[in-house]
Amino acid sequence: MVLKWNAEVFHAAARRHYVLLKDASDTDSDRYLRDYNVQVIPYSDHSALPGILEALRGAGTNV
Repeated sequence: MVLKWNAEVFHAAARRHYVLLKDASDTDSDRYLRDYNVQVIPYSDHSALPGILEALRGAGTNV
């Protein structure tokens, strides 16, 4: 509900958010981006999370 509220209140001015989503489908990714301005970062195994977070940190993303 918070994501919906944020999208409704701020519209295009809303800052993009990110979500790590296990086994995300293309449909999930499209819906989160379209409806909530949330970029899905998909992964398939929880053991991959430390590497994903390190890569994001190295890319200068605030996580």
